[in-house]
Amino acid sequence: MLPIKIQLPEEFFREEVRSGYTVSEEMKKVWAVELDMLVEFDRICREIGVKYFLDAGTLLGAIRHKGFIPWDDDIDVAVLREDYEKLIQNAGLFREPYFFQCAYTDKGYFRAHAQLRNSKTTGILPSEGKKVPFNQGIFLDIFPYDGICEDKMLRRKQSKKIAVYKKRIRMMTKVYSPNKIKGAIKKLRAELLKIPYGSPLKQYSRFEEECKRYNNSGMIDCIGLRRNEEEYFYAPREWYSETLLKEFEGFLFPVPSEYDKALKEAYGENYMIPRKASSFHGEVILDTQKSYIEYLTNQ
Repeated sequence: MLPIKIQLPEEFFREEVRSGYTVSEEMKKVWAVELDMLVEFDRICREIGVKYFLDAGTLLGAIRHKGFIPWDDDIDVAVLREDYEKLIQNAGLFREPYFFQCAYTDKGYFRAHAQLRNSKTTGILPSEGKKVPFNQGIFLDIFPYDGICEDKMLRRKQSKKIAVYKKRIRMMTKVYSPNKIKGAIKKLRAELLKIPYGSPLKQYSRFEEECKRYNNSGMIDCIGLRRNEEEYFYAPREWYSETLLKEFEGFLFPVPSEYDKALKEAYGENYMIPRKASSFHGEVILDTQKSYIEYLTNQ
C-alpha cells in the first residue's frame, strides 16, 4: 500500500514505453508518490495564496509528454522569493506523511532550496545516507527565484559573497569522514568557525539575504543554486508573472504563461524532440514501501 492520498487508475502503474524508453512498474510507484506530493503542494499553495509554477524537467514533461519525462525521477516547482517565504511561514500546514523541509524546519538541512518530503518513503542520495541527520524521504524540489542585478560588477560581487556563505556552511556541517583523523580535524574546524561566524543557520540566513539583495530586478533565476553568475538563467520576470494550467499525468497544474520562451532558453529551439539525459540526482535510492529511517537502520 503506497503512502499516498490521491486515487490513480490501475493503468497508471503498468509498465509502459514512452519515447522509446521503458518505464517500470516500480518507477510508476515512485511517480505516484511524487505526484501525490505535487497535488498536496498545489492544495496548500491555493489555500495560502502562493503562486507557483512547474519548473525545469517537470515543465518540459508537462508540455512535451503531458506528464513525467520517461527517464525523470523527481518533480520540480518554483516560486518567487516572496511566495517562498510565505511557504516557510506556513510549513506547519503540511501534515504527515508530508514534510516541508528547509533550513528552518529540519536541523542540518542547508540546501539553497526547499523540498517537500514523504516521510514514509526513502529517497536517499548515495552521497548522503547516514552522513546527514535530516529527512530523506522521496522528495519534490521547490526552487526560490530571486532578482538578478543588472550591473555586471555588482552581480559578480554578489555571486562571490553567496559562494563564501555556501562554503562556510559546508565547512561547518560536512564533518563526516571515514578516516577518524580527518573526521576529527573537520569537526574541530567546524567548531572553530562558529567563533567568528556563529551557527550554520546564521550563515544560511545571511546567504538568503544576499540572494534577495536585488529582488526588484526584471531578470530572475534561482541564483542560490548557481556556482557563479556565468551560470545564471537570466529569465525576464514577465515570463512568470502569469500562469496557465497544463495537464500533468491527468491533473492540471500551473506553468509560466511564457513557457515556450523559457523552455527554448533552457533546452533549445527543438525542446519538443525527446533526447534521453541522465538524472540530475544520479542513482537515488528509492523505496516507496519503506521509510528512510527503516532503510538506514537496516544498513
